Amino acid sequence: MEKKRDKHERIFLTVILTLTPVFACMLVSLVSGIRISEFYLPNSQWSDEILYYKMIEAMSKFNQPLGYFGYAESFAQIGHLGSFSPFFLFIYVLYGKIFGWTLFSPLICNLIFMTIAMFLFAYFVCPNRIQTVEIMILYVCSFIFTRYIFTCTPETLVYALVLIFFSVSVKAFRQKDEDKKTAYLVALNLLACYLTLLRPYWVLLFFIPGAYWHQKCGKKIVKYSQLAIAVLSLILYFVVTKCFCAANFVDIDRMYLHSRFSREPMYIFVYLWQLLYVSAIQIWYRIKDGLFTGTENGAQYLLFMLAVCYFIFMRWQCKEKKKKSFFAYCLRYCLAMLLVIIFLYDVETGSGHITAFVFLFMFILVIMDNHKVRKIGIALIFLWVFCIHKNDDYTYNIPVYTAEKASVLQEGAEALEDAQMLDFDTDNAWDNTVIWAYSGRWGLDFTYLYALPGGVGINVCYDSHVEYQFDDFKSRYLITKINDDVDLLCREKNKECLVEYGDAHVWKLR
Repeated sequence: MEKKRDKHERIFLTVILTLTPVFACMLVSLVSGIRISEFYLPNSQWSDEILYYKMIEAMSKFNQPLGYFGYAESFAQIGHLGSFSPFFLFIYVLYGKIFGWTLFSPLICNLIFMTIAMFLFAYFVCPNRIQTVEIMILYVCSFIFTRYIFTCTPETLVYALVLIFFSVSVKAFRQKDEDKKTAYLVALNLLACYLTLLRPYWVLLFFIPGAYWHQKCGKKIVKYSQLAIAVLSLILYFVVTKCFCAANFVDIDRMYLHSRFSREPMYIFVYLWQLLYVSAIQIWYRIKDGLFTGTENGAQYLLFMLAVCYFIFMRWQCKEKKKKSFFAYCLRYCLAMLLVIIFLYDVETGSGHITAFVFLFMFILVIMDNHKVRKIGIALIFLWVFCIHKNDDYTYNIPVYTAEKASVLQEGAEALEDAQMLDFDTDNAWDNTVIWAYSGRWGLDFTYLYALPGGVGINVCYDSHVEYQFDDFKSRYLITKINDDVDLLCREKNKECLVEYGDAHVWKLR
């Protein structure tokens, strides 16, 4: 009777955790005064989403974009994708192939990813009633993770994969020392490999299956084998990036730095020191913003540094050997991630890379720590920065349907279809590429690009570059804001205005 009751309780807790992302979305919608069905991606203020959306749409329809995605007319050596790893897109594309790709599809995909991850967490980790409640509270309080479900960026996919990796790890290390399951080892390596193919800093996850493997067999060859798998995964990431991804603006800037380093080798030390010093100051100011101003960027840095302090304390305070080693590993990973942000990315965009660490920190706190006061204190900090004190409309506002925007996009889509913008007979992908003349917040409302036909390639260029390079563009089309400098230049050069809709002109350059 007791076993039956425990089984029913386990099923109930699993269902509750699995549905937590759905509950969080419903709660966000209720607080925002909207219905989930009113979610409308084109009213989002996040410009990266248009590139993800259009690449997935093109791959769903034609297996790859018919034009080039890139920056300043960069393009991939193989295929037509932009600077994002193709492995970010494949699972979304699979959904698009089966069910079709619409403006509502990203929300459905992200919800599916997160509910699967939460189910596997509940299944493998088996949190008790108290832990289940704690996870639900932390998850719901951390509004930013629910906000990412309402986007077309692949952050939710990363959160889901990292959570699954953690869940399998907990299950594997809870085995008795004499037990051994190859399935756990294979699963952990596959997950670490896939995450590394998304972003290279996840290569440090290979220490986990290596530790598990070494614990079970105790042979030194394990270390070398696991290192070889990690190195091969990292090499594969760089091969994929080199061959299948277009250079972005950061890559272009790095090319300039590399050329300067080759001319002035000593400059690299000056540059690295300045970068470290400036980045430390920037991170400090963002932490203060997260605590006192309520910016999302600052909140992420605040919680990330809170996690670092937590791991330092637990590494010193914990007596159990396995837990002590785990907290030491987490601490080293976080410190390594700080260096990655400073030297490989930058502080401004770095918060987008540490969100997965903050997300996982919630689950580590609940599962690995039994100190109630400590958990309540950290939960209150999550609640403060993500709910009570959040003050970042750009990040937190859920995009909602408006008849005006839908009407403009429908009008533009129909006009572009009538103009037969896509050329299916050409062998030159530039014939199906449109340049987006980007000039910051005062430029073209990028959401008008959602009206472009699925399959077209979007190449992002600063308006200054457009003006300088105007007569030498390889792309056939250019989209501009009506009456801005580039738009007036098109008129001066007597280019053909293909379509006008909303505040946008689509020009035919050749």
